[in-house]
Amino acid sequence: MGLEDETGRLDVIIPPQLYEKERDIINGNGILAVRGKLEKEDGVTNLKAETFFPLTLDDAREIVRSHDYH
Repeated sequence: MGLEDETGRLDVIIPPQLYEKERDIINGNGILAVRGKLEKEDGVTNLKAETFFPLTLDDAREIVRSHDYH
């Protein structure tokens, strides 16, 4: 799964057993929070997912404030 924002892209690695466990949350929600471990190797950064949380648009607004990157 890929995540993208104004600063770039991050690949989320989902182990098969986690996908099977959380398939409905992953596929059934347009906005997700992901908890996991950040891994950096050879200049590539990935997030190895441990769990997913469904969010509403209002939840997401509370968690992530708008940033001005200019």
